Amino acid sequence: MGLLHVFITDRSRECKSSLTKYLTSMEYDNIFINLPRKFENIIRDAAISRDLSILVKVVDQEFKLWFRFAEPLARYLIFKTQYYQGIYCFVSDELSKKLNLLAWKTVKELLKVRIRDRVDVKSWRDIIMKHIELCRKYAEKDAEYIVSKCSDVNICLDPYYELFDYLKTNIDVNIIDLRGVGSLPLDSLLSLAREKIMKGEELDDELIEKLIRDHVKFIRDVEVYGFDNAYSMWIGRNQQPK
Repeated sequence: MGLLHVFITDRSRECKSSLTKYLTSMEYDNIFINLPRKFENIIRDAAISRDLSILVKVVDQEFKLWFRFAEPLARYLIFKTQYYQGIYCFVSDELSKKLNLLAWKTVKELLKVRIRDRVDVKSWRDIIMKHIELCRKYAEKDAEYIVSKCSDVNICLDPYYELFDYLKTNIDVNIIDLRGVGSLPLDSLLSLAREKIMKGEELDDELIEKLIRDHVKFIRDVEVYGFDNAYSMWIGRNQQPK
């Protein structure tokens, strides 16, 4: 049975830079990226030719968003990957498509909160549950893909939560958490929802509303200060004594 080093990161460029330092110091056979499989050959071609412009030219919005937050990682993959190291994207294209549609619904609901100053708790509860249901549905398939490509030492970047049980039953997993203290409100909401489901409980309406309003506040900070500064402000704000 091989070994899978699982890195958990946040969306800050600082964290992605820390990740590349770890990767540079490690010997591994394959790396698995949290992207749809349709991007696999694009990243491989860029790495083989050592040509970052191949990634810059990709017009797909999901890929452009990933590249924006993960540019240090992208540069590492393109310029440091060795000929014997495999690069894989583990998210099934079908799951990615459905999560993207759900993301558009999320954006619309966030706009409604900003315009009307009202949180539709039922709609948000539906979005959260749909996200978890989709990940549960495709987790086994995506885990099988990862395990089928694994060699002796492997790296997986930010697998979604539902993958872990399947991975742990088929390969040795070592988790390396590089996140700072705290997480963004929507991420917290998903984590809390998963915890409640495991306990057979439901999220409180008041908690849903609070976290959604917090996220809207975070978005406003991003517009004013940029993502990295807004993220630092958010984490700092949540580290303050209550």
